Amino acid sequence: MVSTIATIRQTLGREDLLYRYLGADDGLLGREGAFLAFSFWLVASLALAGDVAEGHAIFRRLLHHADHLTNVPWNRPISAPSQPFAKPSASK
Repeated sequence: MVSTIATIRQTLGREDLLYRYLGADDGLLGREGAFLAFSFWLVASLALAGDVAEGHAIFRRLLHHADHLTNVPWNRPISAPSQPFAKPSASK
């Protein structure tokens, strides 16, 4: 389980965010954004693998993506803080 988490973080992770895929042409315009649900999967997986401290640290950083009403944008793509905001993709 630990090596699977590490591989997913290495190939699909950018900072604390996980993407469905990176660098693949999905036929849609724009860049694919990360979804927080995938990153919260990472938090749970780290905790289950025994790295509770790392999972907790990521969890706290992910909460900064919530809006002023403390709503977490589960259903919209977001970008890592060092990248421009992801725009919803449109069909070609």
